Amino acid sequence: MAAQLERHPQHLLVRITGDLRLWNHSDREEEVLGTTFAGLEEHPQQVVLSLRGVSFVDSCGIAALVRILVRCVRQGTGLQVVIPTGIAGEALRRIHIFDAWPELKEEPAASRVLGA
Repeated sequence: MAAQLERHPQHLLVRITGDLRLWNHSDREEEVLGTTFAGLEEHPQQVVLSLRGVSFVDSCGIAALVRILVRCVRQGTGLQVVIPTGIAGEALRRIHIFDAWPELKEEPAASRVLGA
């Protein structure tokens, strides 16, 4: 599991990859949230949360994603999401946590949509 930031002129790309099953893995949760929140400290206008590389997610992983979502909402940061394929994507779609935000099919779409 890894969390990376990419800064672009019009947005911040937060890329989370790997296994997002965080139950009993507080160190991995801290990595995801620490990296993401560090990027959000810069108060970007838009965040693209790319979960394309997430292979698995559990309830603690979903809770971490909700914390990211809530942080964006509280500071007025726009959010767009790249939902993963497979079982992780199916789980996220079934719980509808990102339904209110635009879903992108791929990361490069963010640059086109946001004009970067």
